[in-house]
Amino acid sequence: MNGSFVITWNHLDGIACRSSYPTHPGVDFSDIKKHGERFRLFDDDGILYLSGYCVHDGGEDSIFAPLDFAMAEYGCTDIQYRDKNGIWESI
Repeated sequence: MNGSFVITWNHLDGIACRSSYPTHPGVDFSDIKKHGERFRLFDDDGILYLSGYCVHDGGEDSIFAPLDFAMAEYGCTDIQYRDKNGIWESI
């Protein structure tokens, strides 16, 4: 499940989403949302595009999986996760 993520909100369109990436047999939206860490995706103007949850092992490949997707699909350039104090931080 490492590197799996779900998009739960499209902030540009103001709609809730239920999309999970990549798809794995036996791993679904609710599993990733339950076990994942919240993230936010922005463009280079600081506009919030998407948010969701990511399950990662702390490695760059898995922690940046949502940004890799959103960079190609939406032009996002920044991903944020909460730090140990709950403050959003770009990584």
